[in-house]
Amino acid sequence: MPDIYYLMLICITAMLGVLIFTLLFFEFFCDSKNIYLLICGLAFLGSALYSLGAIYLAKKLFNYCMNAYSIINNLKVLYLFRQGTLVMLMSVAVYYFLRIKSDVLPRERDYAIIFILVIGVILGGYVAYDIQQQELLLSSEIEEQTGFYSSHILNVFICFWFLLSVVIALTVDLQNRLMLGLSIYVVSNIFSTIIMLAVDNGNPGAWYISRLMEFVFTFIFIVVLLYDVCLTNKKSTHLSTLDQMTDIYNGAHFYRELRSVLKQRNLVFQPYVPLPAPDEVSVSWEIRFQF
Repeated sequence: MPDIYYLMLICITAMLGVLIFTLLFFEFFCDSKNIYLLICGLAFLGSALYSLGAIYLAKKLFNYCMNAYSIINNLKVLYLFRQGTLVMLMSVAVYYFLRIKSDVLPRERDYAIIFILVIGVILGGYVAYDIQQQELLLSSEIEEQTGFYSSHILNVFICFWFLLSVVIALTVDLQNRLMLGLSIYVVSNIFSTIIMLAVDNGNPGAWYISRLMEFVFTFIFIVVLLYDVCLTNKKSTHLSTLDQMTDIYNGAHFYRELRSVLKQRNLVFQPYVPLPAPDEVSVSWEIRFQF
């Protein structure tokens, strides 16, 4: 039963990652200056791809197509490559966010860098798949012979996540809602990776706790992202209908409402001429509705 719950958790986490990428991509499409949004979305998309690999392995476990030792080995490989993809791309995203604060507009080479990052994510997935096929890197025999254990890689990732969280705290304005959500997600990865160290110490339940923490904070990030999208849409609607200086309805709002009224049926246009003032004559028009 825990394996079924694990599979459901990974499926939902993968779908959340794809949804986050989609939302961030459209935000980048609306304002191509924010390259960091596209890179951050690419990080979650890469994470979702590795989650799909974990789902495929879990399916093999249920069908008894692979022994449990190989499943655990391959899940570790996917997890390590996933962590490497996340920490690398999120570091690049923070760098580009700081560049935007310095009013540095994107250049053509920046889009070339994004293309290289996409190729890197694809190659990372291919290398992870090749390692799984050969059952290298994390097999107990190699670990005992070389003295290089997977916990060493996890310690490196913990250091990278910690450094990234320090950089965000010192340099990034956390009033930006997306960066606030990203900082929470980065800090959560520190603790989830620390929990993963317990797996190498013979506590398999730590794996499920780590994955549950990942799901919870991914969900928190997408809530923050949706909240930011709603506020951005509200602000855009406000700017499109109200004048910034006087805060009254502008001409665009008037003509939009007029077009909607003209589409209605049974309208009667009747001129309305009030009594002229002593020194001026004013003529206005009244629209009356007949239902």
